[in-house]
Amino acid sequence: GYIVTGAPDQSSVVYDYGIYSISVNRTVVTPSNKDDVLHDGKVSYDPTNDKLNVSEFYNALTIVGNNTVDIELDGGSTNAVTGNLTVSKAHDVSASSESSYPTISSDVSIDCTGDVVIKNTGSGLSVAGSLTVANANNVTVRNTSTDNANPVIPSTVDITCTGDILLETAGSGFVTGALTVKKAKNVTVL
Repeated sequence: GYIVTGAPDQSSVVYDYGIYSISVNRTVVTPSNKDDVLHDGKVSYDPTNDKLNVSEFYNALTIVGNNTVDIELDGGSTNAVTGNLTVSKAHDVSASSESSYPTISSDVSIDCTGDVVIKNTGSGLSVAGSLTVANANNVTVRNTSTDNANPVIPSTVDITCTGDILLETAGSGFVTGALTVKKAKNVTVL
């Protein structure tokens, strides 16, 4: 697949997104790099299951998908992503950790057609910055921390989805900024 930027009468930049039509931080996923997309052992792509796997990514992360790719971000006992996370043209997106650190340490922007699940089963935040989700089906953000000073997201949340939203924390607060929800069927805040 190709993406062209710029007006037709101006100089345009053409990006070839390869056979899989997926890029990670502007690196195109190809058959030759799919097992280690960025050559750092952190990102791999499984074409059989159309799934991009990211493990403990210590930087900002931008993923442009093919509209069907599922993305799994695993922080293990630390962060899944330490910088801003931007995902577009994805299907399902999940991010998880079991940590005292945030699952995602900065702002999150996800545009996908499937479900979004972000969870931290440790004592840390789920998202340390703002959360914006567009065009999703269901959205779940969960934090099992009982630390009352630790909300799930200490910033603004803006979610547009066609299904259900579950925002859950074992602590006493969920969002310390504005919470905006559009088009959801059901919204549950626990």
